[in-house]
Amino acid sequence: QRVAIVSEKTEFYPALLLALWRIGAIAIPLSEKFPRVYLNRILSRLNVNCILTDRCRRKKGIKTVTINHRFFQQQTRGYSRSSSVQLTAKATIILTSGSTKEPRGVLHVYGSHYYSAIAANLNLALKKYDRWMLSLPLYHVGGIGILFRSMIAGATIIIPDKTATLTENINIFQPTHLSLIPTQLKQLLKSMPGINSLKGVLLGGEPIPRQVIKESVAKKIPILPTYGMTEMASQITAVTVRPPRENFYTCGKPLKNNKVKINTAKEIYVQGPGLFTGYVNGTKISRPFTRDGWFKTGDRGYFDPSGNLIIDGRQDNCFISGGENIQPEEIEATLILHPAILSAIVVPDTHPVYGFRPVAFVKIAAGKKLKRAELDNFLAQKLPKFKIPDRFYLLPKIPGFKKLKISRPELKKILYGKRKRLTQVS
Repeated sequence: QRVAIVSEKTEFYPALLLALWRIGAIAIPLSEKFPRVYLNRILSRLNVNCILTDRCRRKKGIKTVTINHRFFQQQTRGYSRSSSVQLTAKATIILTSGSTKEPRGVLHVYGSHYYSAIAANLNLALKKYDRWMLSLPLYHVGGIGILFRSMIAGATIIIPDKTATLTENINIFQPTHLSLIPTQLKQLLKSMPGINSLKGVLLGGEPIPRQVIKESVAKKIPILPTYGMTEMASQITAVTVRPPRENFYTCGKPLKNNKVKINTAKEIYVQGPGLFTGYVNGTKISRPFTRDGWFKTGDRGYFDPSGNLIIDGRQDNCFISGGENIQPEEIEATLILHPAILSAIVVPDTHPVYGFRPVAFVKIAAGKKLKRAELDNFLAQKLPKFKIPDRFYLLPKIPGFKKLKISRPELKKILYGKRKRLTQVS
């Protein structure tokens, strides 16, 4: 059966996942922040049989079970323990981030997660008594990766206090390992002089500002930039521990048994034991692979002379403005170099002369102010004029959503349909 978990109680999550795997069910972890209509659409598309939730989220035709401490006390009676699982058995359906399109359900077998975790632990050693903080949610492939790596190594998983900040949790629990996106690390650098307990920090999910890398190296935070995706059960490439300084500005080399190739159009293809089984749509599973088993990621990139992967951006994000190719990720990476900007995302807006022009959404750091003229001057020193966005808006709050990655389609809908409600940087 396909069983969805919709819960904000993080302490239940690992136990629920392990219980579902023990009885042979397919676990579908979903964000508790999804609006009801959106969630119902996902549940129908993934053909969910049952929902485990700590909220009143009932959908007609799907069994709903309320989870709490009493639920666990009742359910543990009379169940026999399974000594092993088959690596070829279906284990999870995890949603892609939805940063470029409607999120899709990615089906993984146990072997995908297992071999991905083995390769990750060979690159960044994880041992008994090490402590990996669950700084990414378990409905994200990065969170599932933490769970598998820790179980295989016999390490401790730290479930942080949701009422505390990341900095406060680090001070309390003293983790040895962390998985962060650059925005989290950027905020962390402002509040902590250094973290003595850390042996490694996996860093990925979005472009990493050069300034963040420089500050991390200066503070001796052991960052390991990485490139991964839901379809490969987390990491594909990663920088090694204590690499040459120039390697920090890359995504490193493929992990054990992973393969990466790049065609003449700079499109990235991947292959390896962590590769997913297919995309789920109802009872059907589509397998978007080449005849020889490669998966086209949709990302653009190249290898440096030392064989390290460098990501250029998404193939499907590129647009043409007045005959010039514009890659939004290049503009975003430049914007987040500004000390007042925490994150940025660029989307195309229609233009009567040029076809499309870039428009930027930015999130400003607390206590900071930003003027349009200041932004124009800052970008003019780093980008050609045609790549400087025509307008800048404050990143709006999207009701009901809280994602690690910002969804471009959602921002486009807001831009095209509700422009009057946006706050423009002037």
